[in-house]
Amino acid sequence: MSSKNNLKSKGVKTMKTEGLQNDAYMTTEHRRDRKAKVSFAMVMNKILVGSLILTSLAGGATVPAQAASNKDTTLDVRLNISENYMQNPENYTYNTEYVLSQIQTMQREGIVTNAILIELATELNTLSQAVSASGKSASADVLAVVKKADSIIKTVVKTEENADGLAKAKAALIAFGAVSVDTETQTNVTLLATKASYPTSFKDVKSGSTYYTAVNYLAKKGTIGGYTDGNFKATTNITNAKFVSMLMRAINPKLSRATKGSDWSSAIMKEAFKSGVVKADELKSENYAKSMTKKDMALWTSRALSIVLKEDTDMIYGIDRLIPDYSKIGSEYQESVKIVYSEGIITGSSDYTFNPSAKVTRGSAVTVIYRVINVKARKDMSKVKIPVQSVETRAVMTLKWSDKNRPLPIPGDTFIDKDGKKTILKGITINGYTVIYSKVKDLYGNMITAKGVIKDGVCGDVWNDDYTYLGSPYLIDKKTGVGYFQKDWLLISEYEGKLAEKVKNPKANQRVGFWTVYNAEAFGGSWEWDGPR
Repeated sequence: MSSKNNLKSKGVKTMKTEGLQNDAYMTTEHRRDRKAKVSFAMVMNKILVGSLILTSLAGGATVPAQAASNKDTTLDVRLNISENYMQNPENYTYNTEYVLSQIQTMQREGIVTNAILIELATELNTLSQAVSASGKSASADVLAVVKKADSIIKTVVKTEENADGLAKAKAALIAFGAVSVDTETQTNVTLLATKASYPTSFKDVKSGSTYYTAVNYLAKKGTIGGYTDGNFKATTNITNAKFVSMLMRAINPKLSRATKGSDWSSAIMKEAFKSGVVKADELKSENYAKSMTKKDMALWTSRALSIVLKEDTDMIYGIDRLIPDYSKIGSEYQESVKIVYSEGIITGSSDYTFNPSAKVTRGSAVTVIYRVINVKARKDMSKVKIPVQSVETRAVMTLKWSDKNRPLPIPGDTFIDKDGKKTILKGITINGYTVIYSKVKDLYGNMITAKGVIKDGVCGDVWNDDYTYLGSPYLIDKKTGVGYFQKDWLLISEYEGKLAEKVKNPKANQRVGFWTVYNAEAFGGSWEWDGPR
């Protein structure tokens, strides 16, 4: 069998060689395994064949004997070499073109299958990734094939059988850089250059600025862009939709970008609402273009951490005492603010003041987003000293359970419970926080707040500008009738746990404090808390 027949049996297309006796050409043959078969078409005078070590290059291939007697003065020699070519997007256009031609053939036959549409989606996604990996803008050839895909997809008739594939193909166009897409009726693709077509540095972002690292990092990832004049304008206020778009893209780079000159894309905003990072009643479309406040940034950032990134967002106990204007933060935002402070993502001004209604600049927003996706960039708040709670300086007094308007208790007060029993209240200080530690019944029960009377399960409110128990549920121990707010129960359990650590050779059912007991039957024995949680 001749070498040309061997090539045909492998599905390799031969080249015409007349008049090309002393030239060498390289072509690429595309395979389905995402790697190119790079074929070197060595076209030369047959007299030179003997001087080439073709056997070693071709992996053992030999020149057929009949070639030596061939009167033709040229000889085709093809060497197929597999080469990974992820950095060359143009190499992927062939696969996409091939799939598009199959779709057109199917259209003429009256049905476009689900499988071929899924294959198109795969090819488009691969093409998009290759462009991103190349570090260059999408070439004219790449853009042409994607535009062709958009044009063909618009003409595909949706059926029950191919609906999934059609949706994936449209989504792939979105991922490539499409905007304003209606996935049910049309794609309306407006092709953009991919990540690399956006600036990765800006004239007005100088080394040494507080946001320099964050801006350059996110710009290189393709998360953010600047203005047409080459500036980033870090001191300009950021809009609600722009921040949400940047935050979502930082978390999921596959999401589409907004068109240049626009702050947001409908696709990315839909994803923000769908994921739960933003709730529909929090951000109406008419407020997309309004400047964002710090309280909203804290709210959406904390949700992104827990919902999308699945982070365990533990709050540092007493972190609210670090924030001088904590009482000015709306109750619906307070938990989120404590989370982002505890995580070291938002830390306010130099004295930790938050300023909940202040507008956020682009530089500050990018810094926050950078910390969301880069844990090492966050501030280690565990090393920050939390201020000790200032104990109320009023004189001790007698408090009666029957007095609904009594003040919050302090150590030294005498408390008369609903059964008439008198107890002088004792206190403990742990983690800089002072709490009552006495076995008295329903200490806070029956107190009146703006939300009603305090009883088991009801959340605390503000007492005379004291926000200590705002939002913390009041829990009564069913065994003893003792009642504290949840945040105090947590401190008491920690206090008793530290006492238990000092006990050597504990005995079964031995107690430390009021609610910590030793369980000898547990594996290895353990101290356990049996109070409210």
